[in-house]
Amino acid sequence: MSIKLFLKLLSLSGQQDTEGIEQLLQLTNYRLLYNTLSVFSASILGEATPTSPRASLSITNYFDISPFHPQNPMEPIRIFCFSDVLCIWAYIAQIRLDELRTTFQDKIAIEHHFVPIFGIARERLNSRWRDRGGLQGYSDHIQEVAKKFDHISVHPDIWIKVTPPSSTSCHLFLHAIQLLEAKGLVEEAQQVFEKITWAFRKAFFTQLANVSDRKVQFEIAEELRLPIAAIQAQIDSGEAYAQLFKDFELVKDYTVTVSPTLIFNEGRQRLNGNVGYRVIEANIRELLHNPLEEQSWC
Repeated sequence: MSIKLFLKLLSLSGQQDTEGIEQLLQLTNYRLLYNTLSVFSASILGEATPTSPRASLSITNYFDISPFHPQNPMEPIRIFCFSDVLCIWAYIAQIRLDELRTTFQDKIAIEHHFVPIFGIARERLNSRWRDRGGLQGYSDHIQEVAKKFDHISVHPDIWIKVTPPSSTSCHLFLHAIQLLEAKGLVEEAQQVFEKITWAFRKAFFTQLANVSDRKVQFEIAEELRLPIAAIQAQIDSGEAYAQLFKDFELVKDYTVTVSPTLIFNEGRQRLNGNVGYRVIEANIRELLHNPLEEQSWC
């Protein structure tokens, strides 16, 4: 439905709602503009639509648009972030997520999920690194990777002296923290989930803490002064398990195989693995410049 056609229909209907037209043309959400023109034109022609009864009414009254009625703010860009707590690349990428929040603030909404890359860590590493030095070879690899990034540090015996059996236990515990935030049992503004996720990663990579052990998890939570009984209640009730299973479903839906993975635009865009901050930023700015409903041909 073009604006010219809409104006023609409006003229034929005898309506002179120029104030409403002017405000419609000022809308920045072009999908909303398109839908508005389509629905209102249908009402002029006497056609029923799924969202509009068969009626002929003014733009201003139908859509509640007036000089004093604020426009709906643009929805934030939704980003699914999949990671594994024991993944070196997720450890490295944390600083990029922090910078994204600082730069874009309420323009983005990062939703954290987990992919069990190290769901069976010992078996996975022993199998994949059997011909490359086993755990020692993987430890050496992690050391070489860490040398390229100044903002992180890694213990020289990483994965050798302590080899957590599974990251799944960590992910379950962290989902319990998310539930505390969702229920208002801890202040969301304190970013408790982000803090304890970082604490888990730092404890493993720098102190060789076996973060898959529930005792260690509670020790870290106590250091952050989190309500231990409330965390345990989320696990005991099964709710944290439900959130973890949701992750498994999303991993299948989006075919996530890499940590970290960022999913944008309802799955149409993704960034896998060690992607630099500027690349992530460019993707977000493109989506902000071209709303999700206004896909560019290029």
